[in-house]
Amino acid sequence: MEEVQANLSDGFYVSLTNDEAKEVREEVNKLIKRTFLSLLFLFLFIWISSRSGRYLSIIAVSLFANVLIAVIFFYLFDIELNLISLAGVAVSFGIMIDTTIVMVDHYSYYRNRSVFIAILAALLTTIGSLVVIFFMPDYVKGTLNDFATIIIINLCVALFVALFFVPAIIDRNGLNRRQEKKHYRRCRRIIKWNKFYNGYITFTQKRKWIYITILVLTFGIPLNLLPQKLDQPYYLYGNKGKPELKWYEVLYNKTIGSEFYQNKLRQPLEKITGGTLHLFSSTQSSRTFTQSDPGVKLYISAKLTEKGDAEELNQKMWQMDHFLAEYKEIERFVTQVKGESGTIEVEFTDEYKYGAFPQHLESQVIKKALSIGGVDWSTTGVSEKRFSNSLAQGQGSHRIGLSGYNYDQLYKYAETIVEKIKKNKRVTNIGIELGGSGDWASQDNMADEMYIKYDMKKITLYDLNLNQGYSALSALLNEGAIGTYRNKDQYIAIDYHSSQRDKFDVWHLMNSYINVGDNPIRYSHIGEIGRRSTSIQITKNNQEYSLDVSFDYMGPTELSDSFIKKTTEEVNATLPVGFRTTNTSYGWYNDRGTQYWLILLIVVIIFFTCSILFESLRQPLVIISLIPISFIGTFLTFYFSRINFGTGGFASLVLLSGLVVNAAIYVINEYNGIRNNHPDQAKRISPVRLYVKAYNHKIIAVLLTVLSTVLGLVPFLIDGPQAEEFWFSFAIGTMGGLLFSIIALVFFMPILMPLFHKHEIHCCNQTDKCSQMIPM
Repeated sequence: MEEVQANLSDGFYVSLTNDEAKEVREEVNKLIKRTFLSLLFLFLFIWISSRSGRYLSIIAVSLFANVLIAVIFFYLFDIELNLISLAGVAVSFGIMIDTTIVMVDHYSYYRNRSVFIAILAALLTTIGSLVVIFFMPDYVKGTLNDFATIIIINLCVALFVALFFVPAIIDRNGLNRRQEKKHYRRCRRIIKWNKFYNGYITFTQKRKWIYITILVLTFGIPLNLLPQKLDQPYYLYGNKGKPELKWYEVLYNKTIGSEFYQNKLRQPLEKITGGTLHLFSSTQSSRTFTQSDPGVKLYISAKLTEKGDAEELNQKMWQMDHFLAEYKEIERFVTQVKGESGTIEVEFTDEYKYGAFPQHLESQVIKKALSIGGVDWSTTGVSEKRFSNSLAQGQGSHRIGLSGYNYDQLYKYAETIVEKIKKNKRVTNIGIELGGSGDWASQDNMADEMYIKYDMKKITLYDLNLNQGYSALSALLNEGAIGTYRNKDQYIAIDYHSSQRDKFDVWHLMNSYINVGDNPIRYSHIGEIGRRSTSIQITKNNQEYSLDVSFDYMGPTELSDSFIKKTTEEVNATLPVGFRTTNTSYGWYNDRGTQYWLILLIVVIIFFTCSILFESLRQPLVIISLIPISFIGTFLTFYFSRINFGTGGFASLVLLSGLVVNAAIYVINEYNGIRNNHPDQAKRISPVRLYVKAYNHKIIAVLLTVLSTVLGLVPFLIDGPQAEEFWFSFAIGTMGGLLFSIIALVFFMPILMPLFHKHEIHCCNQTDKCSQMIPM
């Protein structure tokens, strides 16, 4: 650029307006910083918790082996390492270390690999939760596809590293937890905790239903999802008439659908029974996917009101350029002129970008635009209210798309929708455009036309023949070609036109009488004459014609989406086969919430995986119960932080579903191992003491795995929610759920465990005082 600038004359200069490589470099530098910070936090945490150089060296070498082997599989499976996938590598560090910690903790104490079943179950549940991402809607899957693939490969590699590499390096390193000395104070704390924990479990086992009810109410019952009435909308009846309601529909409408419940009981009950789910939903949007914020920019659009060329529009826009150049708060602005339309993109300096100046500049631009005649101006990007001084129809911010196999019929249906939405006072600036015409480039394909909308009652009253009316108008405006005249070597075209063509204008059409057959008719008496925008092209996608009904809607996005949804449903119920309507507004997607139902599929996968590995149906129920309990932590985190949930928050729920069950799997696997390997001891000791023993053996490793995953996500919070909305919401949602899962594991899981039947509780209270220390 410096060489080019040196060769330019005075008054000309070049500047760098867009450097995508710079943005990529900045993102890569952020990822590198996050990766090193994650490793630093993880190794520092492991050192503080273990105070053992051998322990730390085993974790570090195993993680290094994980990464090297995973890179080989990235190459074999031809996986592209983009920004999302590299972030997946950074996130998976904490998860890969979890398997290593569990194997090191178990093998250094027992010198066997029996914990492999628990590690396998834990990894399969996490992989099962991530696999569901591939079956999600495209607007969610597009962001998480590479992210999930990277983590799945890393977890598979971590499984084999934990099974073969970690035991070998422990044997080589000589780490042995049995030889560790136990301090007297620590033993006393363990004895006191075990005495309290035994009593707590025994007490809560007798009152399970109380605590289960409290958990359900704390999570929340979504009463707000119940419909007001069990009845089909009126527009679905067709010509069949309203069908009779079934008995349960009548009962529902008389109870939950009654005016007393809907007007007086619904809101209080939703607050009481809604729990944390109600708190969460009250502060979050119902839309999952949120588009990334490109930054505050002012977009100024211009279009000539009458026919003209690019040079004429350039002179108009030069006045706006000269006006914008006076503001030092503007970093740069780029002007583009294409035919009869043009745009100006204004970028602000970092100091004034998020202040009040963008709104002030927009107001000044509007004043300047009103002083420049002959151009339709509009502004977007800064304030929620769009400005436009265009008198033409179309260019609305909302769109209802129509598609069908017959263009003439499709246009009639579009006119029907126009008449329908006109009745809503919030709807303005209605127009019919070609399908997919939301971008400015395609607006050059729009033109103005005159139209006549006949009043069919008056046509019948005057007994008019429309064909004769068109013939009368055609005679007044008729023109055509007769042939050519040859004058030596020159050919001259001969045309003809009606003598009234240049005199007969719109005023004469509306006010003069025209003979239609034997009747003199004034067209303004038999119909509406107007002007509208229309397309000079016809769009066709997948052998279907498409049109858009564009309009502006005064109100919030949720209200406009609800209006468009109701309108499309009503129209679709009346359209014949081969025609349909959809919401084609910019940035809109059909968020039916199906991705949240896929979380239930994750729960089913985890249940059957644990049922097969543990050969039990009751213990997997305990394991999957930790998933909704951990969601309570996520809901509270988003409620108090007021962070936007979005796709990152949903990704945290998916990952949480696979992570929070791991701790329960390790504890239950240890509990089953003690019972199976020492059957005589299991008969003599109460199940509560056996569970506490298993808990004591695994709680340190479990806490290390949970906290290591949490610390691995801390670097994603450094840049804040504005810079990295997806990763910030993902990290804070996962961390909140994982930390709350510790409370669920310690205090709630023993309540749900089938430790003994009711008749055994009384015997345990009489014979077991739970005062002895449980061996580590």
